[in-house]
This record gives sequence, structure tokens and C-alpha cells, in this order.
Amino acid sequence: MFKINFSKKKFHKLLLSINRVIESFFNSLNFLKNKKKEKHILKTIQNRVLLAIASFVILILSYFSLPGLYDKDSVKSKLENQIKNKYNLEVSFVDNVSYRLFPKPHFFASNLNIVHNGNIIINSNHTKIYVSMKNFFSFDKLNVHNLFLKKNEINIKKENLSFFKNILNFNKSIHNIVFKDSIVFYKNNFDDVIFLINLENLKFFYDLEDGNQLNAKYDIFNLPFNFI
Repeated sequence: MFKINFSKKKFHKLLLSINRVIESFFNSLNFLKNKKKEKHILKTIQNRVLLAIASFVILILSYFSLPGLYDKDSVKSKLENQIKNKYNLEVSFVDNVSYRLFPKPHFFASNLNIVHNGNIIINSNHTKIYVSMKNFFSFDKLNVHNLFLKKNEINIKKENLSFFKNILNFNKSIHNIVFKDSIVFYKNNFDDVIFLINLENLKFFYDLEDGNQLNAKYDIFNLPFNFI
């Protein structure tokens, strides 16, 4: 009788053990199922976040690319007028103007002339015209901010020296005009070159406290000068 009771107890314990194993197995399945569900939800959220970021980037790039859709002839005319009114510079685009987004939105010209008293005194092979980023939806609100002219050939005579003085006195904006990597040919009335100036940097800007400013770094006959 004792043996029978003992066997029943062992059998009962075995059933409980099997039951626990089965219960543990199904719990594991539920855990994996919940994990899979959580993983799916997390992946869905990640995909939506990435889609939102991509859409935002595309919208931003599309906005900043709008000036590239403007009519090229209208752009040239508007830029010429604004540069004349803001900086007292008469410019003429020889070739087409292209729009570039980086590093900051600007229009680029590979061949631009600056005219003074009816004569071309500066030819620039690398001109960047930076524009305001406030409103690209309206062509009428296109606004020039800074001028950067590089690789310039500057032809100056005695009567043209007032050109630089006019720029200095006229500029009342906080926006800069920079001439970089230029060669200045100073000529006599017979167009003979008297001497050359290697103009490394010439910057016109307006300081709210000190007014109109001009900084120049150049050399004549291999002698370096800084002029403020």
C-alpha cells in the first residue's frame, strides 16, 4: 500500500513538472511573439521618422534650389540693377549666370565686366554674388548680399582712381565687396603699362561705428603692403 501511494505521488509530481515545461514553452512563444510585435512597431516608427526626415530635407533643398528655376536673362538684369543701386558698381555679365547652392546660395559668373566712365576697367573670371535666403518664392524679393570677385584683371589709369573712392564712399550696407587674387595694370594715357600690382585681397565694408572701411593687401615690385 505504501508503494502504490508513493508511485502515485511520483506520477503526480511528474505531471506537474511536465505541465510547468509546457506552460514555460507557451510563455516563451508568447514572449517571442510580443518581442516580434514590439520589433515590428519599433521598425515602423523608425521608418516613419526616416521618411519624415527625408521629406524635410527634400523640402529644404527644393526651397533653396528655387532661384535656379528663375529666367536667366531676368536674373542677370536684376543682379546688375541691384549691384548698381547698392554698391555703385556698373557690371555686365558676358556669359550666362549659374546658380549654386553650396556653401551658401549664390549666383556664379565666369566672365563679368565692371565698367567705369564707359570703359571696362575690371574683368573677373570668378564672381560669386551671394543672395538673401529669406524668400526664394518671390523673384521680386531676390536680394544681393555680398560680392566676391576672384581672378580679376584690373586696368587703371590716373582718371580711374576715383573708382575705388566712389565704392568706398557709396557703400552704406553691412554687406561686403571683396576682390581677391587680382592683377592691377596701372597705365598711362597711351595705354602703356607703367607698373603692376599683385592685389592679394581688397575688401570694402561698412562698420557701424567707424563707417566706410577699406582693407588691402598687395605688393609692388615684390614689396608687400597692407593698407587700411
